Amino acid sequence: MLELERITGGAENRRLIEQVSYLAKELNEARIKLSERSHGEGEIEELHLRIAGLEENLGRRDEQIEFLMAVHDASAEKEWVEPWLCPSCTFSNKHGSETCEVCGVKKPSEAELSKASATAGLSTTTCGACTYENEAGMTKCAMCGHTF
Repeated sequence: MLELERITGGAENRRLIEQVSYLAKELNEARIKLSERSHGEGEIEELHLRIAGLEENLGRRDEQIEFLMAVHDASAEKEWVEPWLCPSCTFSNKHGSETCEVCGVKKPSEAELSKASATAGLSTTTCGACTYENEAGMTKCAMCGHTF
């Protein structure tokens, strides 16, 4: 009987050992899945943080766009390129125009305009009536006839 118990007990022990081994294997697999799942949760959390950062950046970009649109609207009336002064009547014409809007004189070359602006006021007399730049020493405006 003892021998039978020992044989039976031995078989029972083997079965228990097999069950423990199987359960240990299952436990290790569960731990691996849990660590993978935890790792996945970490990645999900990282993605949530990244999305929040991107949304914040997007909000800042929207604010920048709104600011730039406000600057654009405010500067729409500002002429960023200097007008040119007509050498004949001294009217301040828009940069893109090729002829004077007042007297029709053709726009001088850029070199002539820069030379004229450098010498403006040095050798001329401005008419108080029409603002024409007369040569210095004249007593009467060449454009409108106004006496100085």
